Amino acid sequence: MTQYRLTLSSQQVAVVRDALELYARLRMGQLDEARHHVPATTGVKYDLKASHILRDRLLELVPIATGLGPNQYHSLKSGEVSPAARIAWDIQQVLRYAMWLARPEAERQKYPPWWVFARPPDRTSELCCLPDLEVTSEPAARKEAIARRQDR
Repeated sequence: MTQYRLTLSSQQVAVVRDALELYARLRMGQLDEARHHVPATTGVKYDLKASHILRDRLLELVPIATGLGPNQYHSLKSGEVSPAARIAWDIQQVLRYAMWLARPEAERQKYPPWWVFARPPDRTSELCCLPDLEVTSEPAARKEAIARRQDR
């Protein structure tokens, strides 16, 4: 299998994590999650009324898109959900946890261990093996790059 290696900043990792989470949620039928990613609800001025209108309109589409009723969606492990959604979910979990581990220890201590960011990833896809996904924080990556230069 071909493997790829990406080097991303913390901000870029956050964008990729959020995009993968949204993709997985949309594939499960959680169409109303899209309302959190449009200008009216992400800009400097959050428009609560627009958010509610968007939610209601998106929920109207759920039966057409999924065959389910409003406020219903498929479980991530449902046979109706594509393997790609599970892979996206697994990768975003790894990124989310890596971002959590990159925080200073004192900051991590402020949150309970059951907090979603503090939990190690759970595998949901047979096609995505979590131990094969490696994420290193910027300081660790810098140390690795320095060590490689010194070995030359």
